[in-house]
Amino acid sequence: MVDYTSKGIPSPGTKPDNYDDNIEGAILKRVVDVINFKNIVGPSGATGNVGPSTTTGPTGRTGGSPTGPAGATQGVTGPTGRTGPPGPVGQTSTVTGPTGATGATGASGPQASPFVPGATGAASATGATGNTGPTGPGRIGPTGPTGGTGATGNSGPTGAIGQTGGSWRFIPPTSDPHIVGAVWKSGAGATGSLSISGG
Repeated sequence: MVDYTSKGIPSPGTKPDNYDDNIEGAILKRVVDVINFKNIVGPSGATGNVGPSTTTGPTGRTGGSPTGPAGATQGVTGPTGRTGPPGPVGQTSTVTGPTGATGATGASGPQASPFVPGATGAASATGATGNTGPTGPGRIGPTGPTGGTGATGNSGPTGAIGQTGGSWRFIPPTSDPHIVGAVWKSGAGATGSLSISGG
């Protein structure tokens, strides 16, 4: 059985009946309360007697000795010494400092689109116009008679009506149309490469 003191704290050296965690908080609270109320020290002893007060003796009189004579006047400043010869010139440094680190490579510029034509170059100069040749001496012959109109041929049969709808797809020409910005197939076969005409 655990023995408790008058403060509700287990007596020193007493082994507890158990180690139940449910009562540890209550015991810890009691210990904290005792510390907060400052009730963990013994009773104060009797106050000692106050010692006798010490009286200050009388202040002595101030001496009346006369002030001594002032010191001699300050002497004159001596002449300035001559300047020494100049020192030897220091050795020139030949050591080159270390090269700094290479800066980071800048970001690559945007890739040009293969389907957007570049800027058109400047137009070349127009060549000089050649001389006009002499007019020939021949005469214009007479106009021949107009031939008669032939008979109208029979009309062919009407073709079948095409299918409505469907998907349209762009088929580039296989030769350069010489139109600025036009797309044409410069390679052979179904997988031939596409090119953009420069005009």
